[in-house]
Amino acid sequence: MKLRLAAISSAPVERLKVWGFFMFSKHAVAAVVLVSFGGVFGFRWWQVRSTTPADSFTATQVEAIYEGEDPIVALTRTTTVAVRGDGSYAALGHFTDPSGGVKTWVTRGITDLTAREFVSIDPFSESVSTYPMSPQQAAHESRMVQSTCSGESAGTVLGFDVLLKEATVNEPGQRVDRIVTTSWLAPKLHCFPLRSESVFYAKGLVTQRTIKTVLSVRVGEPPGWVFERPSNYVERAPSEARREAERRYPNHECCKHASAGTDEDDEVYKERRSQK
Repeated sequence: MKLRLAAISSAPVERLKVWGFFMFSKHAVAAVVLVSFGGVFGFRWWQVRSTTPADSFTATQVEAIYEGEDPIVALTRTTTVAVRGDGSYAALGHFTDPSGGVKTWVTRGITDLTAREFVSIDPFSESVSTYPMSPQQAAHESRMVQSTCSGESAGTVLGFDVLLKEATVNEPGQRVDRIVTTSWLAPKLHCFPLRSESVFYAKGLVTQRTIKTVLSVRVGEPPGWVFERPSNYVERAPSEARREAERRYPNHECCKHASAGTDEDDEVYKERRSQK
């Protein structure tokens, strides 16, 4: 299985569930089965812990991706998740400067519950893709920022109490037909996983493994710019943004073959904007 890092993510909330910090397509979750360790290894004490979560925080994590059972890392990437006091949140991807400089370039996927819109901000094409949300969609997204977790007490990570939980997603007939994820959830941080390990299967064989590890957490409001759209960026449909990025940086990791991506995002983009 050949891995390719995609920087251009203009996906709306139907296709990109950033709050789960595990990215599914809108067709991905066919069935979710929660696996209790008690049922496999004998009885253990499981609990549901409700706590007063931090209203806002910023967490930076590193994701290591392995091909199949290979013990050597095939790809690493750094992401940041920022949660605002009103429940809005953003997922930031970090990439090297395509011009050869030392500054990190940042893509942003913003779920703004106050403005009721999902916004994809791409520095490579200098594009913004905006997907309005209905009140019902905004209410659904706000529920993704949980304050109650279930799982087995698993000590602390970075000074935060965590609960261990395992979940299985089955997708019969798909190329990847089973995904098993183990997460260490922090109730104090709206159940944000401070560590997660995912194993992807195809017909019983492991095709990919990913390990996400949070490096740092800062409690408090994220920097204001995280949720701001650059005034000089152009509103573009997702496919337009991908083509423009590839035109500008055809040999950079961000944009190689970006224009070959699916136009499914365009359909959702146009549908959402027609409902404004």
